[in-house]
Amino acid sequence: MAGISNKCLYALRALLELSGLERGQARSIPAIAKNQDIPLKFLESIMRELKEAGFVSSTRGKEGGYRLVLNPNEFSPGQVVRTFQPPNSLPSTSCCFSQIVNEAEKAWFDQFDKCSFRDVLRKKAEQNSVPDFSI
Repeated sequence: MAGISNKCLYALRALLELSGLERGQARSIPAIAKNQDIPLKFLESIMRELKEAGFVSSTRGKEGGYRLVLNPNEFSPGQVVRTFQPPNSLPSTSCCFSQIVNEAEKAWFDQFDKCSFRDVLRKKAEQNSVPDFSI
C-alpha cells in the first residue's frame, strides 16, 4: 500500500476527536477542523461521507453538530480506512507480484483492525502524559 491518503487520515482524526467526547455529545465541523487542523471545506465533505457510511449522525441548531453512532470500543480505524481506501484499490500489478501486493495490503489493513478508537485514545493519552524531565 502506497500510504494513507490525506482524506482518510482526516476522517480518522475527525472520528478520534468525536471518540473523546461523552456518549451522545456533538461537536461542530468548525470546532473539529480547528482542533484537528483540517481544512474546513474538506472536512465538510468528509463528514458527509462518514454520515453516509453510518459512522456519525448530525443534528442542526445551536447544540448541534456531529456525534458518533457507534461506541468507540466497538469499531476500529480499519473500518474507516476501508471506507476511504477500500481493499484492492492499488493499481493492478503483473501476475508475478500480485500475490505479494495482496498479502502486503492485507497486512496493512490488519494493523488498522487490531485496535478500537478507544484504544487509540488511550495510547494518545499515555503519550501525552509522559513527564518531561528536560532542563
